[in-house]
This record gives sequence, structure tokens and C-alpha cells, in this order.
Amino acid sequence: MSRPTAIVTGGARGIGRATVELMLREGWRVAATARDAAAARDALGDAGDLAVIPLDLTDTARIPGAMDEAMEYLGHVDCLVDNAGHALMGAADDTDFDAVRAMFQANFFGAAEATAHVLPAMRARGRGTVVAVSSVGARFSNALLGYYHASKYAMTAWAESMRVENSRHGIRVHLIEPGMVNTEFPLATRVTGALARGEGDHVATLAQLRQGFAAWRARPDVTTAEDVAATILAAATDPSTPFRVVVGGDAREMADARAALDDDAFHRWLCGFLGIDPGPTLG
Repeated sequence: MSRPTAIVTGGARGIGRATVELMLREGWRVAATARDAAAARDALGDAGDLAVIPLDLTDTARIPGAMDEAMEYLGHVDCLVDNAGHALMGAADDTDFDAVRAMFQANFFGAAEATAHVLPAMRARGRGTVVAVSSVGARFSNALLGYYHASKYAMTAWAESMRVENSRHGIRVHLIEPGMVNTEFPLATRVTGALARGEGDHVATLAQLRQGFAAWRARPDVTTAEDVAATILAAATDPSTPFRVVVGGDAREMADARAALDDDAFHRWLCGFLGIDPGPTLG
């Protein structure tokens, strides 16, 4: 019986690295992509049957070749984990739109292009799983993070369509929706526009949001990269896994509030959760 195989994008750090390490421990053969392949090789070491393939998802010309390289190494692909991505902050009217476009390319278009390159081979075999690492933020939007959330909303729409299109071909599609994860990802989020200079109409909101995020990260129910990796592996191996899987007590609390409350009530709840002044039109 052949060993299971997976491609994991963004495999150098955080959730991606934890997923690669867990799959290797469980006997999978893995092709991990990373923007800095040398750093990824240093981080992941020599454990298991692993290939590290250079890939920056903003380099669209490189995506087909990287996926071909991964598939050639593995022979076949049982699971594709679309994990690579990043976030940025900025108000609706005060954002570096070049940075927004680059983020969408990494978070959504790059994932879509990589997946489109792998799906035909999965269909030809009559089986396969695509696991997209999204966020509970695909269900709502935080202040100053609307463009990041929009990229995750886009991933949900794409994945849902892809799931229905390919179900009769034996392909499963799942979305993993963590809340706050104890990695460097939230701390590395880039601030753009006038806010990056400490200027503009949204400075007070940014200060409140930073305090709220710090309190959120300090919660005891914040999950770890290893917890998310275990959920990804479960989705890759268990056909009973639902389409959308929320990870973490904080994420469940937010998802439940979004489902239970109307828009006005939820927006007030979210402001309270993050310690943001809701202002006169919400309060």
C-alpha cells in the first residue's frame, strides 16, 4: 500500500510548518513550498520523505512549474493544503492598494492557481482532498482588516463552488477556520496607508484594535499551530469531516455570535470583544 502524499504551501513556518511536521511523523510523503526554501529546509531538517520547493505565490509565472515539481516528486497527490498567505491592515479609504493586490494574489489567486494545476490529476485518479486554511474571519470583518477578510471570503466562495463541482469525481474540499493562532502571523501583519505613519482619521481605532488583539492573544483558549495542523490532518484523512471546520474556543465563540445575532447586534458585540468604540451609528 502506497504512503499518502501531500503538497503544503507556505510550509516554512506557523501552521504550514506544523502541518508538514505532523504529516511526516504520520508517515506521509510531503512536498512543501516556501518563499525562502533555504530557511524552510533549515527549519524542517531532514526528517521524513520531504521535498522543499521554492514558491512565492505572488510570482504567477512560477506556480505551474512549482506544482509540476511537487507532483513529479510525489508521483500522485492525495491532499493539497492551501496554507500560504499573509495579512495587512488599512482602512477602506486609506490603504496601499498595491499591497492589497499582492495580498489577494498570495491569499486567494495564488491558492486558486496552484489548486487548478493539481485538480486534473486528482480527477484522473478519482480521489483527492483540498484543504484550504482560511479563518473564522471568513464569517465577519474586523475594523481595519476588511481587505484581509475579503480575501478569506473569496476563498470560501471559491472552495464551496469547487467542492460541488468535484464531488462526483471523488474529491473532497474543506475549509479550516481558526481564530487567533499562537504564531508570528498576527504580529507580522503590516499596517499600510497613513496609519503606518501614525496619521489619519483611524489612529484611535488602530490603537484600540492593537490593545484588543493583545488581550485576545492572551486568552487561554487561543489555539496553537499544532492544533490547527491536527485539524488539517483529520480533514485530509476523515471523509466525514464537514466542509467548514472552526478551530479554537475563541473561534467557536465568534462563529456562534455571528450565527445568533443580527448584523447590528453582532457588530456591537464584536466592538465589545475587541474593545473598540462603536461610535454613534452602532452604539
